[in-house]
Amino acid sequence: MFIEEEDEEIFLRLLGHAIFRAYYKRKKLPQYNTIDDVAALIQRSNKIMVITGAGISTSLGIPDFRSKHTGFYSKLADIGYSEPEEVFDIHNFDEDPSIFYGLAGDILPDHQRISPTHAFIRLLQDNNRLQTNFTQNIDNLEALAGIDPSRLIQCHGSFATASCRKCKHQVPGTDIYPDIRAKRVPIYDDIPTPGVLKPDITFFGEALPDVFFTRFTTIDAPTTDLVLILGTSLQVAPVSDMPNFLPHGVPHVYVSRERLRHVAVDVQLLGDCDVVVGELCKRLGWSLEGMEGLVATGEKAEGEVEVVKRVGEDGVEEGHVWWVRKKVVENANVQAKEGEQAKEGSSE
Repeated sequence: MFIEEEDEEIFLRLLGHAIFRAYYKRKKLPQYNTIDDVAALIQRSNKIMVITGAGISTSLGIPDFRSKHTGFYSKLADIGYSEPEEVFDIHNFDEDPSIFYGLAGDILPDHQRISPTHAFIRLLQDNNRLQTNFTQNIDNLEALAGIDPSRLIQCHGSFATASCRKCKHQVPGTDIYPDIRAKRVPIYDDIPTPGVLKPDITFFGEALPDVFFTRFTTIDAPTTDLVLILGTSLQVAPVSDMPNFLPHGVPHVYVSRERLRHVAVDVQLLGDCDVVVGELCKRLGWSLEGMEGLVATGEKAEGEVEVVKRVGEDGVEEGHVWWVRKKVVENANVQAKEGEQAKEGSSE
């Protein structure tokens, strides 16, 4: 069997990628295991790299992409897309932009509130600990949180601007919001042949911005002293490969709802990002004072939190993997009993 030249090139590239991952795969640092270790690491670090994903915005009603049943891709599959990623394929967009614009309203950010996790990243900056926030999110909420543009790398672009596919003329992203909400294809018509406006987000088939690679290789890879991975499953390259390019001694902390298995991080804090960073703020003595009007708090940011070791499938506790969650079970039982007693009293 012969492999076509183009297929052979793809095969060799994938093979090289697999060999790289196997050879350079990161190993866990044994000295870091608990949430107290994480707080101590944050306290002593001043060049923290933060890698963020959709999980830091879900509390604002913006869906993530890959969660089962609730993610945006799951929704696309439910309405008949066998390959949900095709909605974000640049070739498909150029052929028929109405497919994207018929669905884009579901991921359009509100731009009025940030989550407590966005506020936590701002606190890292305000306390002179943030070096760079590499975000995979396209909602531009890091900018709303006040992250310095020089410290923010939007790996996949954002809704902040939109550009004409014909002449590259750029407009503020808000100019096309009414069209997105109305499921219309926005057109830039100030040229002889009008062109389709596309949000400046990175579609499949488009290259990541050059600044992503230059910033990471020249500034962050040599100097980062702590990595916080917040709300991302690290499934998409090249962001997923970033831990493998850093010096082995740089600690890595992972915060998300589901356990990470394909990257050997040092501490995993599992739960809602807002709850986890809220607990970290308590241990660091940090508060959101001054940002109350901007931060959407809600139930997840309030109440007592418990930190419990995760038990693996084999029944053995995982020493570096913890559930960080609200204490709700006991309160729920008390409320249920009170409700039953109230019903009994009203029926007598």
